[in-house]
Amino acid sequence: MVTLANIGGNHWIALILDFKALRILYGDSMGGTIDEGIEEALNWWIGQHMGTQFTTSYLPITCQQDGHSCGILAWKALAAYLFPARYSLADGGAVGDERLKMLLRVLDHHNEKVMCGYISKSLILKRNQSFDATAEGYMFTFEALVLQSSDDEIECLEAQ
Repeated sequence: MVTLANIGGNHWIALILDFKALRILYGDSMGGTIDEGIEEALNWWIGQHMGTQFTTSYLPITCQQDGHSCGILAWKALAAYLFPARYSLADGGAVGDERLKMLLRVLDHHNEKVMCGYISKSLILKRNQSFDATAEGYMFTFEALVLQSSDDEIECLEAQ
């Protein structure tokens, strides 16, 4: 079982409950050890459901070099652990690139849902509404779907 957990309302860590090895893997990009409250709660839950205690081990995770990358680093640690052939730990100096990759995945997923979701028959899709922007040396072109609708029947539009 894997999850991300928030510590103190401002820091994300990675957690894995390994039921085969009877251990809790804890990854903190700031290098901290497992939070006592989390460890106590997990061991209580495990004891209630399995009648045993787990050991606690370190989950490899990239060390954080700023004050805001813990979430993406925790996610990458879980992904690298679960799918090592597809994912690796983030490069500490390229966390901005990882954040952009995640944004692009979210946008692609959103666009798939918009194009394959239920939309009114009379919607007019205009794909020529775009603008360019530059941030931290990266050049972006943003494109928006402009939708104009009426109250006609609903059908599914296939992505082209």
